[in-house]
Amino acid sequence: MFKITNKVKQNFVILFTLIFIGILLQVFLFLGNKSFVFSTKTAILILAIFLLFSILEFILTAFIWIIVLDKLNQYVKQKLLKKICIFISCVNVWEFYFAIFLPFLK
Repeated sequence: MFKITNKVKQNFVILFTLIFIGILLQVFLFLGNKSFVFSTKTAILILAIFLLFSILEFILTAFIWIIVLDKLNQYVKQKLLKKICIFISCVNVWEFYFAIFLPFLK
């Protein structure tokens, strides 16, 4: 397999921090529009599902970028890994824009 070095641990801490801050920003901005969020039970369920997917996305993104940053992708197919990274990056960008503009969509 591959050896976990201090560089891998440092990259994981950086990625963990950045992605966690991104998730908190999305939740904060989503909760900023309280009239929408707490008006129905369905909206609360949507928020819970959104948070679960954000946590799953965080875990997948962190591990994928650790592999990419430390050039450990020789153990997996590089083309597939690049496609996954591009897809997750695009999803993160759209979620960020959605979280920023959601409070203004009244």
